[in-house]
Amino acid sequence: MANVGETSGFPFLKRPARAHKPRTRGVTVALDWARSINDAESYVETVGDIVDHMKLTDHIGLMFRYSPDYIKRKNAIYAKAGIDTLPGGVVFEMAAVQGKVPELMARTRELGFGAVEVSADCIDFPADYRRAAIRLGVENGLEALQDDRVVVCDEDPGLQRRGHDRGRAELRPTTVGRDAPPVHPSTHRRTRGRGAECEACDPTASTSQSL
Repeated sequence: MANVGETSGFPFLKRPARAHKPRTRGVTVALDWARSINDAESYVETVGDIVDHMKLTDHIGLMFRYSPDYIKRKNAIYAKAGIDTLPGGVVFEMAAVQGKVPELMARTRELGFGAVEVSADCIDFPADYRRAAIRLGVENGLEALQDDRVVVCDEDPGLQRRGHDRGRAELRPTTVGRDAPPVHPSTHRRTRGRGAECEACDPTASTSQSL
């Protein structure tokens, strides 16, 4: 960003140390509430250096109103600043209800997103279903987020899961999903960080649910 330099307006004030991008600590997830292209550019100009992930939370716009070219343009603006984008979790939940999660993952990557949120805001998914969804996202070249925590598999060992202190999500059984060859949790690994353990990386869990 052109406005960010080696010095600041108050150089005598000591700033806490922070790693450069891509970061594994001090990761910031921000929200894009239906910003325009111009708004996104302005946002990057002022705070692009401190944001790591941008969640596009205009679910209706993403699913039904914005053209693919518009979504790609906005994602490209954030990507140029080193900001990974992801659709809000409701998009994943809509795809899950309609049995379209494989199509969602492929399309998410095609539109220029760098991550996907395996969300349970409105629907409780069983652990097996979440594991399968996370695995599918990784196989499509996406980072997988759970409740704004990044979940990483052995396919991308250079990354860690960055966790909020929110603990493990409580998931109750549901009938969401379709019959297909199972995805096994052995490809996932535990990573460090408070609040990092989750059902997606539990090596003792059985997997029978598929997407």
